[in-house]
Amino acid sequence: NYNLVSGSTKNLLTNSPRSLKIRENEAASLSLISIAKEAESATVNTYNSAGVLIQSYSINNTIYGGINDGQSQSLDFMCGPYNLNLYATAQAISPIITNSVHHYTLQFFDATDPTPLAISEVFTFEIDRECSRHQLFRLHFLNRLGRFDSFTFKGSHQQTANFKRSQYQKITGAVDLEDGFAWKNTSYARGTVNFDTVETEEYRISSGWITEEESTWLQELAGSPAVYWQIDPADSTKTIAVNITENNYEVKKYANKKLFNISLTLQLAQPNYRQRA
Repeated sequence: NYNLVSGSTKNLLTNSPRSLKIRENEAASLSLISIAKEAESATVNTYNSAGVLIQSYSINNTIYGGINDGQSQSLDFMCGPYNLNLYATAQAISPIITNSVHHYTLQFFDATDPTPLAISEVFTFEIDRECSRHQLFRLHFLNRLGRFDSFTFKGSHQQTANFKRSQYQKITGAVDLEDGFAWKNTSYARGTVNFDTVETEEYRISSGWITEEESTWLQELAGSPAVYWQIDPADSTKTIAVNITENNYEVKKYANKKLFNISLTLQLAQPNYRQRA
């Protein structure tokens, strides 16, 4: 179901809903496998709020050889609004995602002449312009198919610093040679000494309202071995490694609750070490 070949439309390497919300400054990727190396281009169609086509763009696969040379491809196509507008800048064309764009679709095509044929399913991104009074947490995580998905947590959050200390005991006080060898213990003497402190930051984050389909998909985030937090939504290079600390995850269903959100705890993967010299 995942090998993109001519004559059929196959799945992309994600279990996410095929329509996702994304903000104008966010990065995202979609991944594919083409064993016959037939993915020549991606078509991006932009639409306004009435569903009317604004513009259609064809983005070529720059490593496509033009023939089936026996080499398979596993490709990641950066397709968030942030990525598409970087592409537009590089090609000296007008921005692809403008204020007029309500949503856009993405589909991969082969090199059939004279008309390329679709070889993948259609994926839709809806531009999320809703203002948020909370800090946004954009997470990129390794999914069950071995590629990266992305999701933004838009609810409230709580930041916590955890400390783990190593200590030793020492005798307080000393002999005062200038006062007849009297034993003196000052108020500032320290009997318990911290010689190694490890500080770990944690964030308890909330998704905001989500759908049942998103709840099922985000189980992959909760169990993912590789999660990254994009700390600056406007700069995809400012990303740090985090770990999800939950040991269980409830996949919520509409039969139980009509509206729901999920909460997860992020722990920074690089603790701060403070040592006594």
